[in-house]
Amino acid sequence: TSHRSSSPLLFPCKEASKNPDLGGDTLESLLIMRVQRIARYELLLKDLVKHTWKEHKDYQDLNNAYMKVRLILLLLLALGIEDRE
Repeated sequence: TSHRSSSPLLFPCKEASKNPDLGGDTLESLLIMRVQRIARYELLLKDLVKHTWKEHKDYQDLNNAYMKVRLILLLLLALGIEDRE
């Protein structure tokens, strides 16, 4: 599909980027921020699992959450949606 300036979606997106509540961010940058947040969640959960003893009642839930977020991040990386630094 080609992106034409007459696209019905393009005008509202350009107008939305002028909204002062968005701080001048474009739709693309707002969506990228959401994706980048997943990488931060992965690091946070990894650290929580690392510093939680295996006998703790929440260890298994933390580890399961970490594995799920990691899988999502790996899928995003494979699709080229996330760029790991």
